Amino acid sequence: MMEVSLLDILNAREARAQRQQQLLAAHRAPLLCFTMNIAGPVKTTPLIQRGFEEGLKQLDKQLPQENVLFREVQVLPTGCEAFFAVDLPARELKLLCTAIEEQHPLGRLFDMDVINTDGRKLERQTQRGCIVCGKPGRSCAASRTHSVEQLQAVTTQLLQRYFFPSDIADAAVQSLIDEVRTTPKPGLVDRRNNGSHKDMDLPLFEASANALRSYFEECVRIGQHTAQQPPEETFPLLRAAGMEAEETMLQVTGGVNTHKGAIYTLGLLCGSIGRLCCTHTDAILAECRAMVGSSVTADFAAATGKTAGERLYLQHG
Repeated sequence: MMEVSLLDILNAREARAQRQQQLLAAHRAPLLCFTMNIAGPVKTTPLIQRGFEEGLKQLDKQLPQENVLFREVQVLPTGCEAFFAVDLPARELKLLCTAIEEQHPLGRLFDMDVINTDGRKLERQTQRGCIVCGKPGRSCAASRTHSVEQLQAVTTQLLQRYFFPSDIADAAVQSLIDEVRTTPKPGLVDRRNNGSHKDMDLPLFEASANALRSYFEECVRIGQHTAQQPPEETFPLLRAAGMEAEETMLQVTGGVNTHKGAIYTLGLLCGSIGRLCCTHTDAILAECRAMVGSSVTADFAAATGKTAGERLYLQHG
């Protein structure tokens, strides 16, 4: 991590203002300047850059691409910055940016300025809240209510919490791929052969695993969103998502059951991790038990023998 001085920041701000004037003159269209609200002397880290790239993704998604006349991105020690010349009315462009800032989970870290063709920066219609306490941000900033360490801690927490589901989903998918690639596994699909299976192989398993990535991420987010509710209220939401994921799997595999069990078990684990926001094994397994206890009891009581598993349960308990 590289620390920058106040002089570095002031010089970067001046260079940014000059670049804005150059682009306004060159394109004669409203300009969007996107930077990150980062307190302290460290303005660029891999995590901050990841947040910046998420903001870029939102802009690329929301801006009509046929109206984007120019796009420039820079990652500097003094911070990430991007410039867009956009053939849209400045007020419309400002409303689009404000919506991203207010609605996206990382929006409080996004600073999306819109400069009209006359060089005037458009102001927000509503004041943003403080990133730490939620009160009007300018008053906290003016009085320096919160320390740099507090601001940095909340910033890191926001970024980590947002990307946590994606990282857990990546780990879930990788675990499935590692499992199928483990060789040898007599009777099972591995890198050498298909074992006793005639309807599945290594590429099919890998395609199925990758198709389930968004499901695993959704499970983590379900856990996060229901973390303050009783654990048994999380499970029905995970179950509904799992049934949809099963359909996705069957579409990808042409009806072959590659990961039905993993959809249940890993989905449950991802939901538990989301609720706890940790990766401590004992706590995760305890949370899984709490989530499914009442539902499993009810399901066993209602077993009719429709599936092989139900028949074995009814026969052997």
